[in-house]
Amino acid sequence: MGMLTMAKGYRQVVRAQDRHEWLLDSPGKVELYGSKALLLGYGAIGKLVEERLKAFNVDVAVVRRTPGPNTLGPDDWRARLGEFDWILLAVPATPETDGMIGADELAAMKPSARIVNVARGSVIDQQALTTALNEKKIAEAFLDVTEPEPLPSDDPLWTLDNAHVTMHLSGRAQDKMFARSVERFLQNLHRYHAGQPLQPLVDLNLGY
Repeated sequence: MGMLTMAKGYRQVVRAQDRHEWLLDSPGKVELYGSKALLLGYGAIGKLVEERLKAFNVDVAVVRRTPGPNTLGPDDWRARLGEFDWILLAVPATPETDGMIGADELAAMKPSARIVNVARGSVIDQQALTTALNEKKIAEAFLDVTEPEPLPSDDPLWTLDNAHVTMHLSGRAQDKMFARSVERFLQNLHRYHAGQPLQPLVDLNLGY
């Protein structure tokens, strides 16, 4: 949704509706088809993101610890940042990911690059991001998460025309989320009584 919102200029469409104005042309003409995305984080969310982007014929490169097809290692992706149209963040918040997108990483991106962060606000140096957006060093950022939360009302991100702040609402599917949680609990309760390992398990060494 974040990628399509930016690609098609949906913010301008909503504002045109508020003005009762019929637009004669699309405010956004960025195509996902054939674009390149760097996906940082390949857990449950990352895998689902990759699957959905295939329908748009987006070329996705994944950053993960273990090697695989179209995969970059933890030490390889920074040197390749300038190749990508989309930088997608779906990593957990750990000491390793804290501030992983900072001024140097933002400077390495192409001016037309767009960031989507559905991870945690701490993985981006928010001041550096604000500066990059304000100076048009990158095109846009779609931020479902910020640092801190709630974002203070006087934070400049609210007023930047190329920042989209969605208040950590992406996972708030209230009619299904709790039902899935109950289902998982009951499955694990069955595993517990059967002496089977619970799923999923947290790796305390990795932090997730």
